[in-house]
Order: sequence, then C-alpha cells, then structure tokens
Amino acid sequence: MGSATVFGVEELMKLHRGFVQRGEGKRLGRMVKIVLGEVPRDVPLNLLPEEIAAEGRTLDWFDQGPLIGLSPADVDLLVTTPIVPLPDKPKPGFHSPAVSQQDIDRAIATTGKWSPAKAPLVRQVPEDRGARRIKNSNILVFEPVHQVLFRPIGINVFGCVQAFEDPGSTTKMTFLWDFDNGNGYFYGGRFVVKL
Repeated sequence: MGSATVFGVEELMKLHRGFVQRGEGKRLGRMVKIVLGEVPRDVPLNLLPEEIAAEGRTLDWFDQGPLIGLSPADVDLLVTTPIVPLPDKPKPGFHSPAVSQQDIDRAIATTGKWSPAKAPLVRQVPEDRGARRIKNSNILVFEPVHQVLFRPIGINVFGCVQAFEDPGSTTKMTFLWDFDNGNGYFYGGRFVVKL
C-alpha cells in the first residue's frame, strides 16, 4: 500500500519530475481511465445526466493514456510520460436503432457487409468533468480520485490503483493536470495497486 507524500504542490511536482527524469521507480502500465468520486462543493460539473448515470465522473484516455509508475519504495503514484488531450468518446446513453433482418440482408447484398450503427462521438472537455484551477496557473485539480485503471505492460489484463483517504493526513488522492507542459501528478491520500 502506497501513500502519496504530503508536501506542498510545488514541492511534490518537483519531486515527481525528478523521479521521472532519473528513471527511478517501477513502471506499471498505460493509464486508461481515472474514476473520480463525488464532486466537491462549489466545483462546476457540466456532464450529461446520461453520462453521470452510466459512467459517473471519469477522465477516459482509452488506449491513448500516459504511462504511470511507482516512485522508489512504492510511496507515490507517478505519471511518467506526457498527457495527451482526452479523446472523443462514444455518446453515453446511445441506443442503436432496431434493424430488421431484411435491412441487414439488403446491406450485405449491396455493399457486401453490415455493421450496427455506432454511437456518435462527443468531446471530453476536462473543465466540464468537475475541476478546480490552481490560482494564476493552467493546472486543473480533479478530486477525489477513486480509482486509476491501467493496462499493465506485457500483460493482457487491466490493473487498478484503488485510492483511499489517508487517516493520518486526512487527504484524499487528487489528480493535477498541468496543461502548460502536459504533465500529470497524483497528490495526497493512500493507494493500493491491484492486478
């Protein structure tokens, strides 16, 4: 079980950048999704009700997320490569229209193939997913982090980083996304890695 060290944000960012630049720690895999908990008070949320009902509040990179790892002694969860913008995702709540067998046969006869209708894609706007901005910066703060799903390197399964409140510091895991340089940081709380 790891525990994100409790430093000020600037000190933590500098510490994490140092670990990454020196190649210290262990690689876990490619981050797929961050599942966020309840939106803190006074934080704007601009998600479709269908998305909240189906998926909750998430940041989804699918197969395009950054690599993550653990710091020396497994104390901190690190983002070890730059973060790309969130990709478009299938519209939540989309239901494929019913198609008759005649329509399927007609499509196969004319084009040689048939496939069901795909959900239209919608943009994932980070600010709409419930975030605060650090004053005078281009850093968004997403809290609390509930889980971080990742694809381990060389294994065809999903891994999970389960986040908890740290009883000693009463902090919850938070994700910081620095849009100026594409870096990400996990801060506070405790966690356990599950495969």
